[in-house]
Amino acid sequence: MARRPKDPTTRSNTPWLSRVDISNMAVALWGCRLLYPHALDKLKLYHSYSSLKEREKIGYDYDIRKTFGRSAITVMAPHGGKIEPGTSEIAEAIAGLEYDFYAFEGLKKSGNMALHITSTSFDEPQALYMAVNSETVLTVHGYRGSGEKVFVGGLFAALRERIRDRLAGSGFQTGETSHYQGSSPSNMCNRCRSRGVQLELTRGLRSAMFHDKSLRSCTSPTDLFLIFVQSVRSAISEYALALSRMSDK
Repeated sequence: MARRPKDPTTRSNTPWLSRVDISNMAVALWGCRLLYPHALDKLKLYHSYSSLKEREKIGYDYDIRKTFGRSAITVMAPHGGKIEPGTSEIAEAIAGLEYDFYAFEGLKKSGNMALHITSTSFDEPQALYMAVNSETVLTVHGYRGSGEKVFVGGLFAALRERIRDRLAGSGFQTGETSHYQGSSPSNMCNRCRSRGVQLELTRGLRSAMFHDKSLRSCTSPTDLFLIFVQSVRSAISEYALALSRMSDK
């Protein structure tokens, strides 16, 4: 197999950690996280985008996708691609053509959790620009667990409860988690003008949304995916309509 040509922009001196080292560390940390889910939160490999981009190559290790709609609402998957599989596809479907969409996606063959920057530290410039120029932001995340459940958080209480009600009405099990409430003002979902909403979908729920239950491929959604997306979109559309009426006055 032909080796990838050396990037001429990389430094000539040997870094203290290679990409292989980082990937192996990420796999080990993720295995520990399954046993001790909250003990490793402060041991992330990258605490900012600036530190990540020094070691990881855009277009090879990760990528950024974005589209722009016709509303001041943005739907984001800051841990998309292979970091938290399925979240990019869910966020993009919720955004549709009406709302702005952003995804930071892991592309590595393994060790994509190395690319996980926490929501309160996520500072990729394009994401920040879109967030601060949005009226509200909805972020879609992956959560551990085999049960089919979605945790709804964020500081925009009215929209949060509206989304929760629509999901519950469609048969989804909703709840809150004490560790991932999206309650910090610095959380990506809250860096907008009216605060936002955070959705944490368990792996069990995400697996049920795609025909490939391993989530290695998220190109073939199930009916449950469509029901989930439509439930969230119906809640957002009510808010978007009210927002549009206010702007017309």
